[in-house]
Amino acid sequence: MEQALRQRGRLLSLLAPLLRLSEAVGALAREAADAEGLTPAQAQVLRFASRTKTFATSIGNVAQALGTSHVNAVKVVTGLERRGLVRREASPWDKRVTLVRLTPAGQEVAERLRQLERSLEQAAAELTPAQRAALEPALGAIVLALARAGLVTVALPCRGCIHFQENVAPGSPEPHRCRLIDRFLSEREARLDCPDHIPIAA
Repeated sequence: MEQALRQRGRLLSLLAPLLRLSEAVGALAREAADAEGLTPAQAQVLRFASRTKTFATSIGNVAQALGTSHVNAVKVVTGLERRGLVRREASPWDKRVTLVRLTPAGQEVAERLRQLERSLEQAAAELTPAQRAALEPALGAIVLALARAGLVTVALPCRGCIHFQENVAPGSPEPHRCRLIDRFLSEREARLDCPDHIPIAA
């Protein structure tokens, strides 16, 4: 019993800074959205569209990223569309799928919203290499556990994904290949997030 209490105490001491970090990120996200006259959901859609692979910005994936229904995701996208920040277009690979694209104005707003990421980068830069090396796998394990519970969507760039084949066509504009969708990718596309990313370790 005493050992279980000690273990629970250590777990709570670990969770406390994670909760404070979550609160700080939430506050920064709300401030960034407010500054642009956006709701947090609208700001999240702009971030999603700016960093996700062009063939993966479907309304369904938007809903998944927001953690909401397809109907609610459509409402958020419609609000952004009315402001001229996004447009909808049929996927060139599947006409049944609607993709969300940023307009030039939307790209400008998305770039300003990235100030949130820069604030986090500045905070992370204060860690020593040893601290970063210890923290990365631990945070990754927590995120993976949350993803398995259906609480978060893991979207990452191609490298490190079981579907990614790097530089299979060297010298071409699209040197990389994704086995999942059987499509070649440019270096820029490979650096964007994908909601179908499956880590090699998994």
